[in-house]
Amino acid sequence: MDYLVDIEGTRFGPYTREQFDNYVANGQIPPHALVWHADQQRWESLAAIPTDPAAPASPSAAHMSAASTPDPPRGETKTNGLAITSLVLAVVSFPLLLILVGILTALVAIIVGIVALLQIKKRAQGPDAQKGNGLAIAGIVVGAVAVASSVVVWAIAIPVFLNQRNSAADASVQADLRNAAMVEETVMVNSGAYTTSLSELQAAGFVPSADSGQVSAYLDGSDGYCLQATSSSGKTFRYVSGDGLTQGTCQ
Repeated sequence: MDYLVDIEGTRFGPYTREQFDNYVANGQIPPHALVWHADQQRWESLAAIPTDPAAPASPSAAHMSAASTPDPPRGETKTNGLAITSLVLAVVSFPLLLILVGILTALVAIIVGIVALLQIKKRAQGPDAQKGNGLAIAGIVVGAVAVASSVVVWAIAIPVFLNQRNSAADASVQADLRNAAMVEETVMVNSGAYTTSLSELQAAGFVPSADSGQVSAYLDGSDGYCLQATSSSGKTFRYVSGDGLTQGTCQ
């Protein structure tokens, strides 16, 4: 039967029963050490482990010393791999916050960190015990901060983007109305009257831009004109002969 020993968080072993009893007799395993073997459900203190009567009672009786009996080899508790993964994903998510991948990576980091904590807790009492609580918690916290930061970033970025898009659409509509007015004035100089329909205006050379709203609303061709168009932002602009470009409708 193999024995594992935990002395203040450092693991040693596995040892045979004979090796274990010798280390206990030599004082190399202190009384406050924790011990585990296959017949135990959890780690027990050394005092709860029965010793072998055939083992030496003390170092002097056995005539043993540290020179004749080597110190237990230093073991190392493994770090949970998911805990490391959680922290790495959380850190990597920050440069990606401006795209959807960033928030998804942060959410995965939080989930992986929670799973890591559950694994570490489940394996705490046994030979497969792992460390990494701090890494898992850090991954969860950093991931949560990344998610919160992403929400803030998008809350700022979306209105700014929409505002720029609406401004561009408004500018396109206004440019079309100015072009249409220029064509109207040209027609007036050449024919002595303004157009009275969109088809006449287009026949005279007006070409609306692809992103512009529909130019419409024409008044009497001899007295003047009023051109209007609605932007995709919802704003309506008009160009009235003699008054120029303003926001509003012709009626």
